[in-house]
Amino acid sequence: MPDTISLNFIEALSAQRNAANPAFMRFVTANAGSGKTRVLVDRVSRILLQGTLPNKILCLTYTKAAASEMQSRLFKTLGEWSVCSEDKLEKELESLFGKRQPVKDLSKARRLFAAALETPEGLKVQTIHSFCEKILSRFPIEAGILPGFKTLNDKEKIDLKKLTQNEIYQLIKGDSDSELCKAIQFLSYEKNDLIDSIFEWAISNEDKVKKWVLAGGTSKLADILDVSDGWTKENLLHEAYDLTDWNSLESKGELLLLGEDKLKKIGEKIIHCCNETNKSDAMVDYLNLLLKKDRSGPYKSLIPKGFNYELHDFFQRDNIEAQRIFNLHKRILSLNLLKLNQSILIVSKEFLEKFKKNKLRSHKLDFQDQILMVRDLLKSKHVSDWVKYKLDGGIEHILLDEAQDTSENQWDIIDALNESFIAETPDQGRKNPRTLFAVGDEKQSIYSFQGAEPEIFLKKISGFLKGNNNEVRMQMSFRSAPEILNFVDQVFVENCKLAKMFDDETVTPELSISRHMAHRTDRGQVEIWPLTKNLEVKDDSDPWDTRPVDELSKLSSKECLAKNIASQLKKWIDSNDLIYDRLESEKEKKAIYRPLDPGDVMILVRKRGDFFKAIIKNLKILGVPVEGADKLTLQNIIVVKDMISLAKFTLLQSDDLSLAEVLKGPLFSFSEEMLFEVSFGREKKGTLWKSLQAKRPEIAELLANIISASKLYPPYEFFSFVLNLELEPGISFLRKIYLRLGVEAKDALEEFLVQTLEHQRLRAPSLQYFVHEFISGGLELKREMSENRGKVRVMTVHGAKGLEAPVVILPDTTGIPKLQNDTLIPMFENKVFTGFYKNTKNSESIEELSNFKEAQESKIQQEYLRQLYVALTRAESRLIICGYQSKKTKQVDDNCWYKIALNAFEGLDTFETETTFGAVQTYGKEYENNNKDSLKKQNQNQNTLVPKWCYEVVKNQDKTRVHISPSKLLTDKKYKVPVNSPLSKSDYLRFNRGNLIHKLLEILPDVEQEKRRSVADKVLQNHNINEMDYKNKITSEVFEILDNPKFSEIFSTGSKAEVSIIGTTKNFGKNIFLSAQVDRIYFTDDKVFIVDYKTNVNVPEVVNDVPNVYLAQLATYRDLARGVYPKHEIVCSILWTNIPKMMIIDRDILDTTLTQLNSVLS
Repeated sequence: MPDTISLNFIEALSAQRNAANPAFMRFVTANAGSGKTRVLVDRVSRILLQGTLPNKILCLTYTKAAASEMQSRLFKTLGEWSVCSEDKLEKELESLFGKRQPVKDLSKARRLFAAALETPEGLKVQTIHSFCEKILSRFPIEAGILPGFKTLNDKEKIDLKKLTQNEIYQLIKGDSDSELCKAIQFLSYEKNDLIDSIFEWAISNEDKVKKWVLAGGTSKLADILDVSDGWTKENLLHEAYDLTDWNSLESKGELLLLGEDKLKKIGEKIIHCCNETNKSDAMVDYLNLLLKKDRSGPYKSLIPKGFNYELHDFFQRDNIEAQRIFNLHKRILSLNLLKLNQSILIVSKEFLEKFKKNKLRSHKLDFQDQILMVRDLLKSKHVSDWVKYKLDGGIEHILLDEAQDTSENQWDIIDALNESFIAETPDQGRKNPRTLFAVGDEKQSIYSFQGAEPEIFLKKISGFLKGNNNEVRMQMSFRSAPEILNFVDQVFVENCKLAKMFDDETVTPELSISRHMAHRTDRGQVEIWPLTKNLEVKDDSDPWDTRPVDELSKLSSKECLAKNIASQLKKWIDSNDLIYDRLESEKEKKAIYRPLDPGDVMILVRKRGDFFKAIIKNLKILGVPVEGADKLTLQNIIVVKDMISLAKFTLLQSDDLSLAEVLKGPLFSFSEEMLFEVSFGREKKGTLWKSLQAKRPEIAELLANIISASKLYPPYEFFSFVLNLELEPGISFLRKIYLRLGVEAKDALEEFLVQTLEHQRLRAPSLQYFVHEFISGGLELKREMSENRGKVRVMTVHGAKGLEAPVVILPDTTGIPKLQNDTLIPMFENKVFTGFYKNTKNSESIEELSNFKEAQESKIQQEYLRQLYVALTRAESRLIICGYQSKKTKQVDDNCWYKIALNAFEGLDTFETETTFGAVQTYGKEYENNNKDSLKKQNQNQNTLVPKWCYEVVKNQDKTRVHISPSKLLTDKKYKVPVNSPLSKSDYLRFNRGNLIHKLLEILPDVEQEKRRSVADKVLQNHNINEMDYKNKITSEVFEILDNPKFSEIFSTGSKAEVSIIGTTKNFGKNIFLSAQVDRIYFTDDKVFIVDYKTNVNVPEVVNDVPNVYLAQLATYRDLARGVYPKHEIVCSILWTNIPKMMIIDRDILDTTLTQLNSVLS
């Protein structure tokens, strides 16, 4: 056995070296864990060693995380080469090349790290979207766009979608007879939210809409459905009416009136149809009479034989009349289906045209635009040669990672870049050939929703290999234990699931028997737990149950399984269950085990739903450290909901629900009893706010301060104020959030604050408008979970792609993916795309479309199996498979993951152990006791080095540093400041006036001149300034400054408002830390002008009368600015807004003030 393992290992290393050889183009198919990233790093290293410049290498990966990991690994390798010993470097290069390298290559290898860092553009390890963005930035005119475009973010996409929707609706208002208007009316009648889902689909599938149009739109669907031009429902009904023998029917109806009540009713309905003057209504009623309610066909026997044999025969299912009416129904269905798809195409086209115009108008492109534009750029006859010629000088090697996830459009780009590589001849004088390298695993292709198909990858390999032997297969896994890989092979090879992953025509004999080889020799384990069933109780309802309505029942199978998983993990962690330490074992060249850590565990589900939430909740309840969800809608995150509830309450104090949510949230942490105590007994029309003021005045006072802040501050400053608000000494609201919700709330809070800043950047700040806009959006927050942070990771299989963990649990194994209603199903004829049709309940009854539906269902099942392969191969040492039984069905589907795993266990040597939740089947032996003993000895013998700093005396911290704001200097009794107190209610408006003037002078200079007054009105309105005289005084004071040519230089292009300068200065010394906010700064070549606004009613005549506090403020500004602009003269001035008047402060006066400040502070 050791000889076999060593031989397999040698073959695996040979395959890796072969793949990494830059002398040849290579297509590599690699099993999970076989070292794809290592091969990529090795190939790039060898390309660099042969003398290729770093910026000539283009390395494309699927995600930013993968690009970052590969770049980190590469720089780590090159960095180690630059400093390691000569012997070690020789061994590294020998391992890389498979043979000893010349001495000259050692010094070359040492220089690579510096070369990679110093190259202007550096190594191009990036996603294909980043690459396309750079191409368009370089060739914007050729691509037909303006230079300087930006990538559309999620928030901007939502805003543009809303804008385009409104434009569409405005368009149809003005033209009710248009094709678009009729299409929208038809779709609205079909389903309420159908139009919105079509808009969403169109945004994500622009290329599919184009292909649909190019394929002839719905013409092929019309042929399949046998629907002629000009057909309408009315026409079909009228035609059928004219073919009906109404006289004969009437006599049959009269005969039925002689029968029992049921037959009488049928007779009455027939006579009603005969007497109906409207042909369409008559036929609809007749159709309803003969067909079943579900419209699956005619009634088997409408009239019993015993009553009248002739009537029974006429109305039975197989009679010509019943079939004629059923065919009429099917023709109407076909017509409606065609009209539905015609309407979808019309609306999609119109929406996309307007959406694209809005993107270009806003100077933005989304990822899809960038891919399609670069594809067209490289395929266009007019400019492609020029673009490729310019690129050829910059790219010599292309490396493509995760090639199985590359879509057809992305492959078009790769193929276009590769054309010149293939066409290159040996006589072109190039020292090293230019190459394409692609590595992937067709079994891990799980991103069909982004256009990836494994068949595309397999066809690329097949086409590439014609006439040469450049495919490399990497089958040895360095990740998983032998038992894990044996189980995977049992599922996919022995039980023939591998062949069912792909279309029959793409499955080769080599692919169908492709097995895994294990490099590891330690023991692994695969467990399958019994299915968890719903607890049987007569009544699960509790009238006082206050759990959220979307939370699982305590007795549901999902909740029970989530509890079992949490309790079992807690038990393993608490009892120090052992796990194989792969990294340490590789380093020490022997098996090393360590206690299981929460970060070693990954729980994979198929989708984020109630079960996903239940797992995280139960782990938290038992105190098992767990990461939050890997992807969340920002608006649905609890901490964000708390922020929005607080904002809604401050805007409308009579909003009892929002106030109740605030009181129950982290800010006040009210219990149910405390909330009831405040709420109960209030007047009939009394609000919760009034009751709180009466019963808990201390809390009401704090909330009153928050309400006041909401009127003074824009959204970002308001929420920042709230988060930093100290409810008790040393405990801010932010800290209370972290104490209650955990530090994982940090990501959501930061993204929420980013959205407030984005709101302020794009428009006049308004808390009310921000709340309205934010609630109507649906921003996703994605959290990177590739790093092991010592917590259990619960994530989807898609999210886990490229990751690994010592222990993997698969609990979501009993569900089967199904083709959803409203899915657009592609149609093909002889493998040529001919269009789409929407899957609906009605379309299912149309036999002519069944082949297309079955093909799509087959694609879904194939990807379902590939997802299983990805899930199973994430496990390093231990794999646990479990599942729950649905409430609706007592049996799980034979094709679900759980049953597939159970069937695989039948072919393996397993044993059974009893647990608290039933008998568990296990494949693979447990770690032996001597492993635990050796671990104890290892820990006892290990010499733990205590860092030196542990023995050092802790130095006293320097507490002499003082933080001072310039506006607070020289404010003792000797220096009276002529400003109004914000605490005086009578002076509130005057104090607020100053804030508002500052705010307007900050915002308006950046607004187009003709829009300034309307923006000023909005700002004042948002701050609840409705008194007309007061409003006019403020605006006239501001515009007297802005419209005055004397002050134009202050607000010129390049000037900046509200500039923060923080730091220490020579004059004040290192112990005085200054924090300044300058109202306005503008620049010339040699001077910096600092302007401070003062809104005092009484303006001093001369500089000598300026209050010392203002002079001290400006002297400090100047001292700080000198550190930022050492080569400029700093000129300070005060702009008195009430007159208005600019007063430049002489530098001698500022010097004197500075001296005075030093004496006071010392």
